[in-house]
Amino acid sequence: MGICKCCKKELSESQRKTVNGVKYKSCPNCSQINGEYHIFYSDPDSFGTTHLRATKNNPDGIQSHCTSCRGGFPPVTGKRCDEM
Repeated sequence: MGICKCCKKELSESQRKTVNGVKYKSCPNCSQINGEYHIFYSDPDSFGTTHLRATKNNPDGIQSHCTSCRGGFPPVTGKRCDEM
């Protein structure tokens, strides 16, 4: 587990942000590997979506982990929470 040094939220919980009109989402796996900050990637380009994951809180059905983590190769090359 762990808490993000920037936003003070659990690293294991995905976060979403919009910066200059671009949507970003954090990957809980990359964030936990980093251990200090949420790691964000462009949303949905780096995650993918499926109607099977669509819920009231996740209407677009975006995947929780980034494509690289789902493939077994966590990149941890996204933007840190404090860089957003």
